[in-house]
Amino acid sequence: MAAFSIFVFLSGLFVTSSGGLYSHSIRPNFTASFINLVDNSGAFLLSPNATFRAAISNYPDQQLPQFYFSIIHSSTNTIIWTANRGRPVSDSAKVLLTPNGLVITNNFDQIVWSTPSLDSPVAFLQLDDSGNLILLDQQNISLWESFNYPTDTLVRGQRLPVGIDFFAGEYQLLLTGSDAFLQWNGMTYWQLSMDNQAFKESNVLMSFMAVNGSGLYWVGDDGSTIVFKVPLAPIDAAGLEFIYAKLGSNGKFTISSFDGNNLVPNLQIPVENCRIPSICEKIGFCNGDKRPETCLCPSAFHNGIDGCVPINPLLTLPKACNTSNSYGNETNNQVSYMEIGDAIDYFSTNFIEPLSQRISLLNCQLLCSRNCSCLWVLYGNSSGSCYPIWNNVGSIFSSTFGLGQDFSGYVKAMTLSSNINLSSKTDTDHKFSVLGSVLIPSLGTLVLVVLVIGFSWWKTRKWHSRAAVVRLGSKASFSMEIDLLSIAGLPVKFEYEELATATDNFTTQIGSGGFGTVYRGVLPDESVVAVKRITNLGVEGKKDFCTEIAIIGNIHHINLVKLKEFCLQGKQRFLVLEYMNKGSLDHVIFNNESVLEWKERFKIAVGTARGLA
Repeated sequence: MAAFSIFVFLSGLFVTSSGGLYSHSIRPNFTASFINLVDNSGAFLLSPNATFRAAISNYPDQQLPQFYFSIIHSSTNTIIWTANRGRPVSDSAKVLLTPNGLVITNNFDQIVWSTPSLDSPVAFLQLDDSGNLILLDQQNISLWESFNYPTDTLVRGQRLPVGIDFFAGEYQLLLTGSDAFLQWNGMTYWQLSMDNQAFKESNVLMSFMAVNGSGLYWVGDDGSTIVFKVPLAPIDAAGLEFIYAKLGSNGKFTISSFDGNNLVPNLQIPVENCRIPSICEKIGFCNGDKRPETCLCPSAFHNGIDGCVPINPLLTLPKACNTSNSYGNETNNQVSYMEIGDAIDYFSTNFIEPLSQRISLLNCQLLCSRNCSCLWVLYGNSSGSCYPIWNNVGSIFSSTFGLGQDFSGYVKAMTLSSNINLSSKTDTDHKFSVLGSVLIPSLGTLVLVVLVIGFSWWKTRKWHSRAAVVRLGSKASFSMEIDLLSIAGLPVKFEYEELATATDNFTTQIGSGGFGTVYRGVLPDESVVAVKRITNLGVEGKKDFCTEIAIIGNIHHINLVKLKEFCLQGKQRFLVLEYMNKGSLDHVIFNNESVLEWKERFKIAVGTARGLA
C-alpha cells in the first residue's frame, strides 16, 4: 500500500514536456483554466495510456467562446462526460481541485459547478483508461466518480441506472423497471418493448443499461440477468478500442465504435429518421422515401424562422398556454384550422390513446379550440379518432411510410386582423349566424329544434340580411351562442324541480367529465334517461351548453343517443339524454339493478371522460 501511495504521489507530480499536462492523477490545491492551457487545447490530465483526457474546452464545431470541463476520448475527440453542461464559462474560468472536491468558478469567483459533499478529504484525482474520473481519499477509497453521473454518453464498463437523468437538449432517455423510452419534451417517440430490434429474455425488473461490443443491454437487479438486448452487427472485439452509446441533441440515440482507425456507426434508434420529432422542425413534412430524408413545408406554409409558418400574413400559429387544463385562448384573435395534409402521421400516435374515438372532425377541432395547450389535431379518417397535439409541434411524415395510419392534420391558426366586420351586423345577424355555425352541423336529433327556432325567429324578428361567417371557437361566435339561449321558442319543457324528482335529487351518478356530470333519472312515463348537469355557471356555462348540443348532435348517429329535452333554471343548465336502443339490450341497460352496466353503456354513448361526459 505504501509503495502504491508513493507511485500515485510521484505520478501526480509528473508533467509532460508540453507543460501543465499531468498523467493519471493530480493532488489537491490544483488550478487550471483554458487561457493558461492554450498550448494543450485546454487539457490538463491524461489517463495512463492517454486514451482519455480531462480538459477545459469548447464543444466540437462550436463557434461561441463557451467552455466546459469535460472528459474526451483522445483519438476521436468524442466528449463522454461534461461537468457544467448547460452552464458554460469563459476561457479564464477556473477548475479547482481542493480537499473538499472539484469546483468550477467563473470570472467573478462564483461557483458554477461542484461535486457533492464527500465523506473524507480528497487525496487524489485520477483519470482511468476507461474514461472514469475518480476522486480518492488517502486510503484509495473512491469518494466520487464521473461514471455515476452520466450526461448524454455511455461507454463500455459504465452503467446507466434506472431513474438517472440521461438527456440532450429537448430529448431524454428514460429508464423504468420494466421498459425504456425516448422522449421529446415529455412525449414518447420510441419504446424499447415495441422495437423489433429488441429481444426480451427475462421478466425481472431492470436495474441498469450497459453497452459493449455485442450490443445494448438492460440488466436485472442481480447485475447479470439480461432483461432486454438490442444486438449489434458482429464487431472485431479484439481490435475494438472504444465503443459508446450517445443521445444526440438531434434526438438520435446511436452506438458507435472505434477500431483505432475508423469511427463506425453501429446502431441508430429509432431506425427511421422521420420518426424523430424535430427532424424537420415545426410542421415540416419528412419524406422518408429518399436518402437522405428531405423536409418540405405543406401547401399554404413556407419556411420561417421557427419552422413552417402560414403564407397568409394575417395568420399566425399560437403558442401553448402554461396550464394544460386552461380553457380558451385569452386573446381577441379568432381560431381557425389550416389543413396540413392527408395520409400523414405523427411520432406520438403509436404511444398514446386518442382523446376521443368515433367523433366528427368538427367536434375534434372544437375540443382543441377549447384548450389553449392544444396546437393542432390529427384526425383518423376511417376510425374517427381524435388526437389533439399538446404544447409542442414537431415534424410530420407520410402514413404510407412505415406502419403509419391514415390521418389528416389540421393546425390551429389565429387571425391577426379579421376580414369580417362583425360590428356592422345587427344583433339578429349574430343570432342567425350561430344557427348556421353551431346548430346546423348537429343535424340528427336537432333538426326539428332548428326548424322551430328558425321559423319562430323569422316570424318575430323579420330578419332580411345575410348571415355572417364566424370562425370556430371565436369569442364572437360564443357571444352569439349565448344570445341564442334567450330566443323565444327554444323548447324548455322540464323545470328544475321535475329533474330533481326524476333523478332522486341527483343521487345516482353514472358518468362525469367534459363539461359536467351525468345522473340517472326516471321520467313520469317510466322512461329512463341520463341528465347532464353543466358544471360551469354564467357565461362559461352557456358556452359549454352550446358546445355540448353540437357534440351530442354529431355523435348520436353512431352511439344511439338522443337529445330529449333542455332545462334552463337561472344560471343552471341541463341536457336530458335518452338511450335509443330499445331492442334486446333494453332489459339489461334499463334494469334498476344494473346501474353499473348502465354507467358503462352510457359512458360509451356520450363519449370518454376526458373530453365528453
